[in-house]
Amino acid sequence: MSRDELDLDSIEPETVVPQAPARAALWAAGIGGCAVFVLFLLLTSDLVFGRSVTLGMPERIGDWSAATSVLPGDPGDGLGAEQGYAAVYLTDDGNAALVLWGGTGGRIGPARAASVLATLRDGTLVFVPGTAGHDKTVGATADADPGTHGGLAACTPVRYDEERYTVCAWTGRQAALGMLFRPAPPDPGTALRTVLDAVVLVS
Repeated sequence: MSRDELDLDSIEPETVVPQAPARAALWAAGIGGCAVFVLFLLLTSDLVFGRSVTLGMPERIGDWSAATSVLPGDPGDGLGAEQGYAAVYLTDDGNAALVLWGGTGGRIGPARAASVLATLRDGTLVFVPGTAGHDKTVGATADADPGTHGGLAACTPVRYDEERYTVCAWTGRQAALGMLFRPAPPDPGTALRTVLDAVVLVS
C-alpha cells in the first residue's frame, strides 16, 4: 500500500499512542521515588549534617528567673535519654512558676514519640499537689503546636483546689521536655513555644 493510500481512520487509537499509560506510570513512580528520598533527607538531616540538639538553661525565660536548685534524681529516666535535664524557674517574689525536666540523646526520636509524650505527661503531673480523682483534677490532653522546632507536643490542664496548672510535653529529634506552668498560662501553646525557643539549642 502506498503512502497516499494509507487510511488513517482505520488505525485504532491504541496503535497511535501505545506508550501513554506506561509513560504515565513511569512518571508517577519517578515522582514517588523523589518524594521518598526528600523525606528521608529531612528525617535524617541531623545525622547527615552532624547537627545535635541540647537543652540549655538561660538565666531568664520571659518574666521568670532560673533557680539555683534542680530536681532530684535522674530526670531523663524512662525517656531513653542519654543526658538528663531539669530546671526550675521562679517569679520575682521567689515562687516556682515553671518546672522543666527531660533529656537528650539519639534514642529519642519519632518512632517513640507517643510513648515519650505519655511518660513526660505522667512524670510532670507528679509535681502537682494532690491525688488524681480526689483533690486533683486532670483535664483532657490536647495537641499543641511546637512551632519551628517540630516534633509532637501536647498540653493538659490540671486543677488542685482552686489553683490551676498546665502540664505540657514536647518531643522532637534527639530531645524531649516536660513542662509544668503555675499558674496556668492564658495560651498554653504560646507558653510552650516560648520555652522551646529559649531552651532548645541546635548546633
